Amino acid sequence: MSIEDLRGEVERLRRRESELLAEVARLRAGREPHAPSTASEAGVGTLRPDLLFTAADKTRMAMIVTDPNLPDNPIVFANRAFLELSGYAAEELIGRNCRFLQGPETDPAHVARIRDAIAARRDVVVELLNYRRDGSPFVNELYVSPVFGPHGELLFFFGSQLDLTRFREQEGNAVRRGASFRSLLEDGDAGFCIIEMRFDGEGRAEDYRFVEVNAAFERQSGLANAEGRWMRELEPELEQHWFDTYGEVARTGRDARFRGAASRLGRVFDVHAVRIGSQVQNRVAVLFEDATARQEGEERREARNRDNLVERDLVWRTSRDLLVVCDLDGSIRAVGPAWTETLGWPAGSLVGVRIDSLVHADDQEAASSAFEMLRAGLPLSDLDLRFRTADGGHRWISWNAIPQGAPCGD
Repeated sequence: MSIEDLRGEVERLRRRESELLAEVARLRAGREPHAPSTASEAGVGTLRPDLLFTAADKTRMAMIVTDPNLPDNPIVFANRAFLELSGYAAEELIGRNCRFLQGPETDPAHVARIRDAIAARRDVVVELLNYRRDGSPFVNELYVSPVFGPHGELLFFFGSQLDLTRFREQEGNAVRRGASFRSLLEDGDAGFCIIEMRFDGEGRAEDYRFVEVNAAFERQSGLANAEGRWMRELEPELEQHWFDTYGEVARTGRDARFRGAASRLGRVFDVHAVRIGSQVQNRVAVLFEDATARQEGEERREARNRDNLVERDLVWRTSRDLLVVCDLDGSIRAVGPAWTETLGWPAGSLVGVRIDSLVHADDQEAASSAFEMLRAGLPLSDLDLRFRTADGGHRWISWNAIPQGAPCGD
């Protein structure tokens, strides 16, 4: 579950628990809510206070209730989730002020915010460092809300706790990862940038802003003065696949390695993209190199290979030499048309036949020695052997062969 999903669930639970406490306050004040007119309207308002506290006790959200009408605003209720989170037993909590959860690294400014909100009788959400009974720290997103009676009198303070320790550790690792990227690449030849994604109302990536770029960024990307600016501003017609790819990295945390073309920039890039920071920051670190020259070189080599294949095919089809491709065990894989013209064998009839089966019996020893040389990686030239014709006769053929699958034959 992402931290956004967790916070959504937390907010739902907090609203529910606030309703429970408000209902308890009304019941304790002797003001029963109106009876529901239908069964479908029946809900929290029909529950007795003990059942309400039972429901609160079983919720997954860690929560407490304090009584500001008692000296030092002590805890008067703590549910099981809070006991599990803090490590304390109920008898160790009830009657004490919540400050005992604070420790040496708790930020006094955060504590002051809570104190001011309680004095002003208003809601407050604070992320602060608290300590469990065993002394281990945890990052606590604390929500405090006052509960008022029917005449506006302050009855309780409701507090819920969300343990963010795991998420903050993940965020710290990601931040350190980004710092490592920067330190390694600041003086390197590769381009590097940190971008911040922007999503539309339907969750699709629509733009990204360059938060930071390194010295090689402009040379590698061709984009000048990019830091602090949005990509759509720099290049309005950039292909959507760039935004989609980086958006997916920001959302899922899965790295992306790819080669992509930016036709509007006239370049091809080799890219490694990694999410840094927390998911809610929507930031991605991008390491890239201009691969345009490399791509063009590969395309030229592929074109040459295609041309070579065309030329070889033309030679294969028109040559009057007996061209043959065979495995190193002598099995024929392909033969040129000249085998039909010279030896009379129909096209395709020799595929799969061992070539030494076509050699005259008196030349078998020479043929065997020839294949030993080919298997050793040595070429052959001008080896005269008698090959059988389709009508049962034999013709002398001067055999030249090159190992590793190149055509061999007359």
